[in-house]
Amino acid sequence: MSIWIQEALLAAVFDRYCMKLRTVARYGSSVPGPMENRRRMGKRNMVELNPGQLRSTSPLWGLENLADLTQWHWKPPMPPHERLRQHRDESAQEQPLVRTVMNWFSQPAHGDNDNPTATEEAVAQSLPEMNWDAQTMPTQIVDTGLTLLFRDLESEATTATRPNFTEFCRNWSNYLTGSLCSGETICTVLDGVQQGINPLRTGTEQSLEWVVDRIKHDLLDATIAGLSVHGPNGRGYFNSVIWCNLLERISELQINSLRLFAKAMDYIPENYLNNLSTGVLANLRTYIIASSSHENRSSVARQASKMATSLKKLNLTDHLHLLESGTQFVLMLRESTDLYFPRVRTGWLQLLARLPSADDSYLTKTACILEAGKGVKSISNREICEMYLARRRSSVKLPTRVYNDLENAPEKDSTCYGYFGMALWETNQFGLAHDFCKFLYKLGREQDVMKFAKGMRIFIKCEASPLANIAIGVGDPVLAINILNLYRESRVEGRKKEANTQSRLQTNLSIETLKTLSRNRSFKHYKVLSALRVKQPPGRQTQSPLRFPTKRQLRKENRAATRAAMTFALLENMSSRQSFAFVSNCVNYLQRKRGLTISDAALRALLHNITRDLAEGRPGRITRLRWFLSLVDKYVGRDRMLKIGLALKQWRQINAWRRRMNAG
Repeated sequence: MSIWIQEALLAAVFDRYCMKLRTVARYGSSVPGPMENRRRMGKRNMVELNPGQLRSTSPLWGLENLADLTQWHWKPPMPPHERLRQHRDESAQEQPLVRTVMNWFSQPAHGDNDNPTATEEAVAQSLPEMNWDAQTMPTQIVDTGLTLLFRDLESEATTATRPNFTEFCRNWSNYLTGSLCSGETICTVLDGVQQGINPLRTGTEQSLEWVVDRIKHDLLDATIAGLSVHGPNGRGYFNSVIWCNLLERISELQINSLRLFAKAMDYIPENYLNNLSTGVLANLRTYIIASSSHENRSSVARQASKMATSLKKLNLTDHLHLLESGTQFVLMLRESTDLYFPRVRTGWLQLLARLPSADDSYLTKTACILEAGKGVKSISNREICEMYLARRRSSVKLPTRVYNDLENAPEKDSTCYGYFGMALWETNQFGLAHDFCKFLYKLGREQDVMKFAKGMRIFIKCEASPLANIAIGVGDPVLAINILNLYRESRVEGRKKEANTQSRLQTNLSIETLKTLSRNRSFKHYKVLSALRVKQPPGRQTQSPLRFPTKRQLRKENRAATRAAMTFALLENMSSRQSFAFVSNCVNYLQRKRGLTISDAALRALLHNITRDLAEGRPGRITRLRWFLSLVDKYVGRDRMLKIGLALKQWRQINAWRRRMNAG
């Protein structure tokens, strides 16, 4: 009874048998001829050994099974990278069943365990000598590096770690450290290794392309580490040409090379940056193009921070042309269809906002340039807030929380200003709101200042909100922000003070707030009094016993009216008539509101207002003086009223005598 065995199983057994026997992989013959690819032909001839499944009735030694030499043409031997690619293609086509059979024969040859330690020891024992000196040719170094590299890539176990090539990079770095190599030698080695591994990128899988870029990255890293000891601060000469070449090679990498660029920039003195402008610009352009691929804003911020760290040596005095070239490159990409211009612009502005050498004027000017143009999408409110946070990152407290609050805001762009102001309010740094308004003015966004104030009005609710609404109503958003800022500062200081001093702080707050509000000529006194809840409603007011306010509410209303009267009496930029209208409204409110009484402070405020004419040498208003004396008689006492009345009469007589003297 014959047993049928699948052809793939026999082929797998034969492959495993050959793997156990040979110690070095051999994928082809070095002698050209019909038997060049012996491994493939041997795999084909194994089919004839299937018992009972012969494909041909002729014997193995028949002429039909011999190679037809008349059809043979000589071909040059395949290079190592072609053989490696062919081997990977054949391995990728194996079926899962073959892998299962391979596991059956997974016993290591000679009884050895496949542990990493044994593999590393075997690799270390097979390394060639790399004792290079001044007489060593660059081609020898290239051949050694490629040999070790392809040895790593032959096995999947060493493709990721590349122990042989890592050892080569270490010896290459030591060689550059110990000897003063010319720039031509270094470029020859870098070009040779790069040309040797570039064919691996063609027609291969994505993972191998990443390995190729990592190989270039490791080689450049070793080169930079070896050259770092040579320079103005070292024992050798700083070669600007080779360093510029290294920067250009870093910009050509298709993986994230910001850390390598930062490492190279750390070793470059500031006075040599102008000589390396080509390499720096190449990396700037690579960063700008890469910014368009980041959809996540946090990724753009992280990459901009890393790039700004690398360019911290730049200054506007000596290196302005580098930043201007970057801006011009961004403008060139405005008409590009392959890149999303708003992302490119955001990446560049985020970088400029983090550069210590670029001031606010340069940042805002660049933003206006990149925003101009027909059909160009304007900078969003969210981008402006993020740009301001990046610019003031050293002075912002709890920047992570503020940034997260801004990120968690709804996608609607019109609400970003409101959430940004609320974040500043909740983190006790609302003083930055006024600075943010200045930033908006520099950007030429005067209308956004009003949007910022209105957005905060929606989210911030406090006792000063009515006054802020009045300021917004008269078209002064900065005044509204200042009012809210005064209130916030008073609350912060009030928590630090004792209870007996909080009342004085609140009085000072009211005075400062109303002084700030009175600077605008457009506001109406009745609106201010209505916001302070000091306006007496028309007609006779009736209250049921159930609606009578509590003592605490009465004290609060009394303090509010008194503070308003004191503030309006002390305002110097207000006319005497307008000031008297404010003060009299406050006094009438205290007089007519049930449960309230006119305090001494309110009477002093009224006295200060009605004596402004006497202080200027005029006779004064008799009606106002009589009304004031009647209030003193009612709420203070007759004796005090008589003393004040005599003093006012004497004051009026002195003013009359002075007028007669001046007239005579």
